[in-house]
Amino acid sequence: LVALLAAWPGALLAQEAAPAATVSPNDVNDVARELWCPLCSGVRLDACELKACDQMKDVIAEKLAAGEDTQNIKTYFVAQYGPQ
Repeated sequence: LVALLAAWPGALLAQEAAPAATVSPNDVNDVARELWCPLCSGVRLDACELKACDQMKDVIAEKLAAGEDTQNIKTYFVAQYGPQ
């Protein structure tokens, strides 16, 4: 009975959690195409192979999954890295 009661709140929380939105690599690249690598001169984020850009694309995926639109994501990166 104790084990059942201990597991019960966790089961309720698991049921309440909303499923994460599925974001495709194409969705991420659509946004990344509109941004430039902050470390390379003249290289778009979608074409850059630096680890930093991979991490930035991961952030894009997280933000898309959370429901943010392209403009909000671009605004976030401009605030982080500047307008270049």
